[in-house]
Amino acid sequence: MEPENDEIADEFTDRVAEQFTLDPDVVHLNHGAYGTVPRAVQDAQQRLRLAAEANPHRFHKVLAPQGIVAARAAAAEFLGLTADTVVLMRNVTEAIATVLASLHLRSGDELVVSDHGYGAVRLATQAWCDRTGARLMVAEVPLDGGPDEAAAAFESVLSSRTRLVVVDHITSPTGLVLPVESIAAAARGHGSAVFVDAAHVPGQLESQPATSGADFWVGNMHKWAFAARGTAAVWISEEWRERIHPLVTGWNHGQPFPLPFDARGTDDLSAWICLPQALDTWSDLGGWTIPKRNAGMVDAGLDLVADALGTTPPPTGLSAAPALRLLPLPYGVAADAVAAEDLYERLSQQYRIETLVLAWDGRGFIRLTAQLYNTPSDYRRLARALLAITA
Repeated sequence: MEPENDEIADEFTDRVAEQFTLDPDVVHLNHGAYGTVPRAVQDAQQRLRLAAEANPHRFHKVLAPQGIVAARAAAAEFLGLTADTVVLMRNVTEAIATVLASLHLRSGDELVVSDHGYGAVRLATQAWCDRTGARLMVAEVPLDGGPDEAAAAFESVLSSRTRLVVVDHITSPTGLVLPVESIAAAARGHGSAVFVDAAHVPGQLESQPATSGADFWVGNMHKWAFAARGTAAVWISEEWRERIHPLVTGWNHGQPFPLPFDARGTDDLSAWICLPQALDTWSDLGGWTIPKRNAGMVDAGLDLVADALGTTPPPTGLSAAPALRLLPLPYGVAADAVAAEDLYERLSQQYRIETLVLAWDGRGFIRLTAQLYNTPSDYRRLARALLAITA
């Protein structure tokens, strides 16, 4: 259960340790939730905030708009896009709200999400259905299925009334990679627009938003690409660029896309403006070697915790995201939402371990993650805690 020589485990070098300001007394195994901002990015953001206070007028009038344009360009280059096709928003939640507000939904329209989707997106789509009389359809993707079964689950709820299909490229609760292109093709066959929730993609998968079949593609840069929190890149297809509007009208109203999305008044947009620094830091720490390293680490951690608990990962024909893994807990443990929250609180408060506990179809699960700061000892500590709690 506790191998001392793990070939895939890099030593937690001083160089990597110095890049983060995480509490060393806590085990951090839920990077996918909020990300972790490296020290260099924190420093860059703080310099921007000090500059804003040193000369508020020039900062907000000149420097911030210039910084946002540069940040959009950096995000676009990272995603293989051109800067005039990308806008910045806070997160996927803001992006779905922006799209839904521009769809002009009516009674009888239908929106499609999956049962693996992110909770806040599900709430947003349901809220618009409640407001307009539209209907929310849920594609039930089998946990043990493959790409064909996932696509068929979406196809089964599509109709001529479908206005928008929301598909997660990487599913938030279960960490699986869905066949976005085939699902998007099926949606387009029914005349529906497609929103790809790629919150976990930047920094994990080399994705091509413009060829994914999406009309709207949004990736959170603050999860796996080391950006400051509240930074998401949103790609919008050409046919929609003049039909999607910011939730708040600003001084750039009437200007060509994407400029209306840049004007955010006196919001603290330092997280956006230091995005180039974040992407440089990601590159300096290994770039696309990071997901490979993380995959090896989380696989070893998954085996370690699974062996300790005597459980096995659920069989699935879908690929797992590089740094996310789902592991069942023993039967009867965290089997509903209340029990899952109770187990999280015990792990967090009593054992100082941060991880995602969820209930899925009457079974409790742990979602494990790995990032550069994780070592095998983190998973050993989680295994010991779970054994003590479930004994």
